[in-house]
Amino acid sequence: LGVQKQFGGLILYGYSSKEFQSIRSALDTTGNFPMFYGTEEALLVNRQFSDATEEAPLVMVAAQNNPTYLKALEDQFMLQQEILGINLSASLCNHPFDASPLNWQGSFNFQSDDPQYYSERIRKLNASNKLSMMRTFGKEILVSVDSTLNLDSIYHFTRSLTAAGLSAILVDSVLVNAPQIEIRPFFKDILGFQGILATEVSSTTGMNYALKAGVDLFIVDQPNISDYNISLKKALDATLLDADELESLHKVLLAKLWMKGDEFSQEENLAPWLTVTGLKSIEKESTILINNYKNLLPFTHTYQRDFRLLSYGPSPLDSMEQIMRLFANHKRNFYSTDQNSVLTTLNPARYRFATIIITLDGIHLDLNRDSAFIQYVNDLSSTRKVALVNFGNPYNLTHFDSTVTQLQLFKRSGTTENLAAHILYGGELAKGELPVNLNERLTRKTKNETPLTRWRFVKADEVGVDEFELNKIENIVAEGIRRRAFPGCQVFVAKNGNVIYNKAFGTHTYDRKARKPVRKSDIYDIASLTKVASTTLSMMKLFEKGKYALKDRLDKHVNIDDKKQIGKVKLQELLVHKSGIQAYMPLGFIIEHKEKTKTKLGRYRADTIHPQYPIQIANNVFYAQRMLDSLWAHVVNLSADKKKYVYSDVNMFLLQKLIEEKTGKPLDEYVFKNFYRQLGLRNTAYVPLEKFKPNRIVPTEQDKKWRGQLLDGYVHDPTAALLGGVSGNAGLFSNAHDLAVIGQMLLNGGTYGGRRYFDEETIDLFTSAKFSKNRGLGFDSNNDGSAKVGDLASNKTYGHLGFTGTAIWIDPVENLVYVFLSNRIHPKMNNTKLIKYRYRQRIHDTIYKAIQKGREGIERISVDQVLAKVTKN
Repeated sequence: LGVQKQFGGLILYGYSSKEFQSIRSALDTTGNFPMFYGTEEALLVNRQFSDATEEAPLVMVAAQNNPTYLKALEDQFMLQQEILGINLSASLCNHPFDASPLNWQGSFNFQSDDPQYYSERIRKLNASNKLSMMRTFGKEILVSVDSTLNLDSIYHFTRSLTAAGLSAILVDSVLVNAPQIEIRPFFKDILGFQGILATEVSSTTGMNYALKAGVDLFIVDQPNISDYNISLKKALDATLLDADELESLHKVLLAKLWMKGDEFSQEENLAPWLTVTGLKSIEKESTILINNYKNLLPFTHTYQRDFRLLSYGPSPLDSMEQIMRLFANHKRNFYSTDQNSVLTTLNPARYRFATIIITLDGIHLDLNRDSAFIQYVNDLSSTRKVALVNFGNPYNLTHFDSTVTQLQLFKRSGTTENLAAHILYGGELAKGELPVNLNERLTRKTKNETPLTRWRFVKADEVGVDEFELNKIENIVAEGIRRRAFPGCQVFVAKNGNVIYNKAFGTHTYDRKARKPVRKSDIYDIASLTKVASTTLSMMKLFEKGKYALKDRLDKHVNIDDKKQIGKVKLQELLVHKSGIQAYMPLGFIIEHKEKTKTKLGRYRADTIHPQYPIQIANNVFYAQRMLDSLWAHVVNLSADKKKYVYSDVNMFLLQKLIEEKTGKPLDEYVFKNFYRQLGLRNTAYVPLEKFKPNRIVPTEQDKKWRGQLLDGYVHDPTAALLGGVSGNAGLFSNAHDLAVIGQMLLNGGTYGGRRYFDEETIDLFTSAKFSKNRGLGFDSNNDGSAKVGDLASNKTYGHLGFTGTAIWIDPVENLVYVFLSNRIHPKMNNTKLIKYRYRQRIHDTIYKAIQKGREGIERISVDQVLAKVTKN
C-alpha cells in the first residue's frame, strides 16, 4: 500500500473477496485520484477470488446453445462488478481459441461474430460509469498490412463497438513493436477509435516501445513496479511532453474522473454474488457429439455384445462405468496416465470383434509423443467400431480419422461422467455444438443429433418428483420386512423416461446364518407376470403379423378335436379370461404326494434323471415325458360352456400352444430371440439355473408336501414346473429393472433402444379395456378401478400381479412404470401379509404422492416468482 502513488490501478487475483474490499478501502483513502479496479474475466469475476464458487470454462459456455442461461450469466457479471466496485472491464472480448494445455479453457471469444452482444455490454457498463476494454487486436492485423487478407469484418466489428461507446482497446505487444504500423493513426483514422490504447508489458524495454508507439495505459504483471516507474520517468525527462503524450494523460485522467472509482458494497456476505448456479446444466448443454461414424451412437444391440473400455487418465471413471453397466456388460482396461505420459497401446487382435470405447481424461495429446497411440486408435477404427470420449481439450480430436466416433466433454465431473454413459446408450442427448474451428473437418457449429432411445438414471427432484416423499418407500418396505410379509424386495420406478428409483431391500430368506442381502441384479420368480412379459408380448407380435384374428376359434390354430368345447373358445376370450375354463390346470392326477420314489421309478416321478424321466422340477425330482401327453388329454376335455370371467392359468397354457404352433419354436426361445435379447435384458429367462449363478436367484417356498425342499432356482408354479419350467402362465425369472424395460417399451409406443417392437395401435388395443371392463388383452386393467393398484393410479393404468408377490403397473397418464418384486411366499405360500397390508399398493400411492408434491412445489415456486416480480415493480 505504501507504493500506491506508483500505479493507477489494480487487477487482483488470488485474494478473497473480503481481502479485496480491505485493500480497496485502504487505497481509496490514500490516493489523490480514483483507482482502476479491473477484471480480466470475460464472464463472471469468480476466477479472481479465492472464496468464489467454481465457474464453467468459457469454451464450455460457448459450446452450449442456451441464450437464456448466457443472459443470466451476463446479468450476474454486471451485478458482480457493481457490488465489488470493479470499474474496468478489461476483457470485453476474450482472446481467440488457444489449444495449449494451459489456455484452452478460458481463451475463447465465444461471441466473436456478434457485435450486438458486446455493444449491449458496453452500453450497460457506460450506464454505470464503468470502462470497457476490448482484447481482440493482435497479430492478425499485422498480416493484413502485408497481404490481401480481407479484414473488413474486424473493422466492422470494432466500429460497431466504438459507436456503442467503447472505452479502451488492449493492443497486442507484437503490434506495438511493429515499425510498419503507426498505432495512433491506425486506430484513430482507420477504425475511428479515439479512446484509451493499452498494452501488456513484461519489461522496461517493452514499456519504452509502447511509449514510442503512443500507448496510453500499461498493464504490468509484476509485484514490484518501481523499475517501471524509474524507466518511465527517465523516458519522460529525456524529452518534453508532446501533444500526443499530453492527450494520453488527459484521456486517462478524464476516464478516472468519469468512472465510479470509490463506490463499492460494504456487504459482509458476498457469497450470493460469487455463487454460480446452473453448472450442471452447462455441463449437459455443452456436450458435443462431434462425429458419429455410421450412426454408431447410441448403441442399439447390447445383449452379450463385446464392449471394451480403454480408459486413460489419473483415475478410473467409476461413475461413468456404474451407469454403463446398467445398460450393458463391458470389460475395462484402465491406464493411470498423467499429462506427460506416453499412452499405452495394445495388440488389436485382442479386440477382434469388440466395440471399443476409449476415454481420455485430462490428456493433452502431442503429435510427436503420442503418434503411436493416435495411429493405434485410427487403425482400430478402420476395422472395428470405435467411440472416443474426450474429457478436456477438444484439440485432441483433430488427430483422429473420421472413422472414429467422437464425443466431447470439456471437463470431468460426476455429471459429465453420467452424461457420457447415457449418451453412449441413448439415455441422453448431446446438445452442444463445436464453438471453434479445429481443422478443415472439425469446424465451428459442428454437432450431431441422435435420438433418445433408452431411459436415463436421475435423482427424482431432477424431473420434478419430490425426493423426500419418494424415499418414504423405504419406511413401507421396512415395515413389511419387520412384519415378515416378505424377507426382501426390489422396487423400481421410471417417470417420463427417467429412472428415479431403483433399490433392493432385505435378504433372500429369513435364515439368520445365511442371510444374503438382496441386490438389484438378483432374480425373482415373477409368477403370473410371465403372462404379460412372455405370452402376451408373443400374441401381440403374432397379431401384428396377421397370424390370427381375435375372433378366431382356438381350434383354427391348434389341433383339437372339433367336438371338444375348448376348441370353440375364441382367442379374444382367452386373452381377457372370459373363456369360462376353470382357473387351474388339471394337475391332481399327476401330483401324487404319497408316491415313494426313493427306490423305484414311479408312475410319473423319479428321483434320478432317466431317459423316460427327463423333466426336472427340483433337486432329485424328475417327471416322465409321457406325463405331458396325459396332461394335454385332460386339458382338452375341460368344460368351456359358461362364458363368464374366470382368471385362468389354462387360458395362457392354451395360448402357449398357439404361439409354439405358429412360430415353430418353444415359447422361451421365441421370446428370447424377439424380445429379451433385442431389449438387452440380461436378467430375464426361463429355467434360470441354466443361465445364471444360483446365488443370484431368490428362493421361494419351502415345499414340504410335493418336492420336499426349498425351491431355489426352480419355478414355484406347478404347471410351469411340470412343463420343464417353460409355461405361458408362469415360469419366467427376472429382476425389477428388466421388467421395467418391457414396461417402458410399451409406454414408449413400442420402441426402446433404437428398435421398434410394436405399432402404437397394437399396444393401445391390447392394453385398453375394450373387451372387458377390467381386462385388456392379456393385461390387467384399472379401467373400472378394481385393479390392485394404488388409490391414486389413473384408470388408464395396466399391468399385472404375480402370485409370488410381484407387480408391474404402467400408467400412460403419468408416464409412469412401477415394478415391485418379492418372494412373499417364503417360507410358506399361505403368507398373505403382503396382500393384507397392501404393501404393493401403498408403495404405488407413495410414488403418486411424490409426483404430486413435486408438482405443487414447482407451481409454488412459479407463483412466488410472479409475486416477487410484481412486488419489485
